[in-house]
Amino acid sequence: MKMKFLHITSIAMAAIAMMFTLNSCGDDKDFDDEDGVPTITWESNPSFSTQEISSEMNVDLKVTSPNGIQSFVIKITSPDVAFTALLDVMVSEANSSAKNNGKVVLDLTSDVKAAAALKPFGVPTGTDLLYKTSVDFSLSSLVPMIGSVARTEGDYVFETTVTDRNGKSVTKSPTFHLTVK
Repeated sequence: MKMKFLHITSIAMAAIAMMFTLNSCGDDKDFDDEDGVPTITWESNPSFSTQEISSEMNVDLKVTSPNGIQSFVIKITSPDVAFTALLDVMVSEANSSAKNNGKVVLDLTSDVKAAAALKPFGVPTGTDLLYKTSVDFSLSSLVPMIGSVARTEGDYVFETTVTDRNGKSVTKSPTFHLTVK
């Protein structure tokens, strides 16, 4: 009986040690900052005012999340049907505009199809974002492409939501206006 108790105790201790080891793997830190909330800043446009789409743009965002990023989602609203259709091809069916009231959902942390489509453009996805406490996020090379693809004048809204490991989130909506000439 004593031997069985020692064996079970050893297994339990090993399981507890394994849990602590798994929880401390990677570049994680202690994610217990209850007051820390994610932030999204845009140095060249701190007020996030609507920007006219042009060939040269500074859309360099800085994302901080003291407790680590758990989710990074951009919901794109576009007045241009062809542009929306192009985005729909880049995401899983569940994230398509047809399933999300006309918005295309770029789930950068868990949509494998979106990650594969955006990776060649240098957009951080998946493990480039997960659990990170700070990320430089640039849309400077992508937003100007709207002008070469879309033909409908109007606002193109990139509703960006970052959620941390404690469930706290921040949403900012960089908005870009296309004037058709």
